[in-house]
Amino acid sequence: MARHIDKDLLRKLRLNKNMSQTDLAKAAKLPKRTIERLEAAANPEGYGTREKTVKTLAKALGVDPEDLFASAAAEAADLPDDPRKPFADYFAAIREVFGSVRFLGLAHRVDERNVAIEKMFVEPELCDRYVDPNLPLAQWPKRRGLLEALGANPKMVVLGDPGSGKSTIINMIACRLADPRKNPWRQALGDAIPVPIVLRELALKDSYTFDELLESLQQTELGRCLSQKDMRLVIDAVHEGRAIILLDGIDELSDVKRR
Repeated sequence: MARHIDKDLLRKLRLNKNMSQTDLAKAAKLPKRTIERLEAAANPEGYGTREKTVKTLAKALGVDPEDLFASAAAEAADLPDDPRKPFADYFAAIREVFGSVRFLGLAHRVDERNVAIEKMFVEPELCDRYVDPNLPLAQWPKRRGLLEALGANPKMVVLGDPGSGKSTIINMIACRLADPRKNPWRQALGDAIPVPIVLRELALKDSYTFDELLESLQQTELGRCLSQKDMRLVIDAVHEGRAIILLDGIDELSDVKRR
């Protein structure tokens, strides 16, 4: 007898994992169109889901294959709601835009794939005053790691010479907070919703409001990946105090008024 995956249950399990349809398709090694059809219940009447597909999806979601069918729907109703699950597509867009170190303009590495930022990132140490690099290391002021500093005071400005890694810090924080898995970054920042804004990508007026700055997110590479619904979720999270705004390139705004 042909059996159909319960579309509502599949979507609920996916969102509880903070996965977009694209994430699930990649994890299950299935076409995204397959996920879309299953969640839309688009299979022809009488044509059940293949057993191999069921097992692959179950493995990707970390559940038993039987949990994907309607008989498990009653139990699924008791799954705790995750306030982050509406942001699944937004988090996926952040990981897509900020999650890789891109080798651009390096002729000898044209065949090199982009590398996940987690594999390249070295956590910097921060200090609350300027450090003369010519001083012996033993004479440097007290320093602490980025994660520790953020946990103590998330409202900070990070200064550094060009090429010292300020943009990479923004990218790493955004990706760690957008990770569906629990991690020290999410814990230290209270599961805040990351809102990275690359200021050099914006065409800001001489004078603008805070809301206009948020709306300008649509001009960025990240913003172009988002739906209007995603944008509204992000703006609401900011106004509700559930987000952390990550501004990159303040020093690249030559006009002091715009800063």
